[in-house]
Amino acid sequence: MKIEAHSVWSYIRESIPEEVQWVDETLSVPDTRIRAHYYGDDTRRRFLHVLSHQFPTGLLSQLLQAHQEANAPFALMVEDKRPPAPCGPDPSADLGWLRPYQREAVDAFVRHGRGLIKAPTGAGKTEVLIGITRALPCVWGMAVHRTSLVEQAQKRYQRRTGLRAGSFTGGTWDPGEGNFTAFTFQALQKAMKDKHLKAHAKAFLRGLQGLLIDECHAQSAKSWYTLTMGCEAYFRGGVSGTPLDKGEFENLRIQGALGPVIHEIPTGVLVDGGVLAKPVIVMVPCVQLAPPGMHEEWGQVYRALVEESIPRNRLLGEMALRAMKPCLLFVEHVEHGHRMLKVLHALGLKAGLVHGTHGVDARKRAVKHLLQGHEDVLVCSGIFQEGIDIPELASVVVGTGKASIVGTLQRIGRGMRVSSGKTTFEVFDVLDVGQQWLQRHAEERRNTYLREGHNVTIEAPAPRIILGGTGP
Repeated sequence: MKIEAHSVWSYIRESIPEEVQWVDETLSVPDTRIRAHYYGDDTRRRFLHVLSHQFPTGLLSQLLQAHQEANAPFALMVEDKRPPAPCGPDPSADLGWLRPYQREAVDAFVRHGRGLIKAPTGAGKTEVLIGITRALPCVWGMAVHRTSLVEQAQKRYQRRTGLRAGSFTGGTWDPGEGNFTAFTFQALQKAMKDKHLKAHAKAFLRGLQGLLIDECHAQSAKSWYTLTMGCEAYFRGGVSGTPLDKGEFENLRIQGALGPVIHEIPTGVLVDGGVLAKPVIVMVPCVQLAPPGMHEEWGQVYRALVEESIPRNRLLGEMALRAMKPCLLFVEHVEHGHRMLKVLHALGLKAGLVHGTHGVDARKRAVKHLLQGHEDVLVCSGIFQEGIDIPELASVVVGTGKASIVGTLQRIGRGMRVSSGKTTFEVFDVLDVGQQWLQRHAEERRNTYLREGHNVTIEAPAPRIILGGTGP
């Protein structure tokens, strides 16, 4: 079988039906969204196009590995049809400002030319991406999902190069002075649909020789994937603390657009080097069963046994009371946040609440009040899971009760930034016991902590905690 590899897509050119079928099976996953009887036996999500025999080039390395491991009876030959690389490594590039582990990540990307870098919160992901643009001096675009991250990337680029980075936000394009433009996916997608901006947006995307995706786990969204696959950039890469923790299909989508994981910066390296504070994680069991007559429906269970649960909310309040200050307490929904405010106030704690409807200035004021001691605890929704750096933060209380690997690591990442005299910080989480979904989610959060190399202490359950009941 012969495969032609281009920058974005690869094509099967010479094959027999059995070989095509093997590629199709290798590059597909079960579709858990549908039931088999709806579509007969075809319940898989596929990355090989049936008619054109094309698949994302980022999956080529996975295909080659599967071919080797399967000891397949047929040969597989790959012909590189990509255009010449738009630039080579610049031996005179000034990369002395990179920390050793950041330089290793940059060097790994230069060797491979595409792929994912796994880097935990605090590793300096933006510094790594800017380092790549200096090591390979071609025309680069860096995609992010928030305007504030564009501004952050511009500041870092100017600090390291003395040049003004380009930007593409809200339909406005500033070409800048260097070889680097930061943009939001949302702005580019909006421009693609605007009859006045569409041609310009397409020209911008077509002119990129290298494409970098910050927080590339979000790349699994269909709209992001479609936009990325519409870019012909030769160099392609992404960074994230959780690049492949979304699900089988989503992971293949990320790898298809950007390539496989080519380098990892272990959290332990950053902790041992004093770059990150070491999390001291405590999980306290909360035994609850669904009240009699409750239908086992997730939304109803979550409301009754998490958001409105008197014993669980009381436990979260006691965790916040024990925790070192200043402290963040994470909830999923605003209503739960208001309930927790009442619990915290009843325990004598000064507490505030910030959520998604609050603007950037309001969030900054909330953090300022927390750090100045006007509040002991800041109750917050998912808006504080990423993009908020509070080095002085002493503790985090997790009240969400969900299993997302990305969310789990982002929450504890809020406290891992170091400040003067800070080497550790506290994390309190609930080990839900009794209800099957909540218990499984708690166990998955615990496994996520352990997988990242963190120690987890499980305390004995408080004897007065009772079966689930709701209240204000």
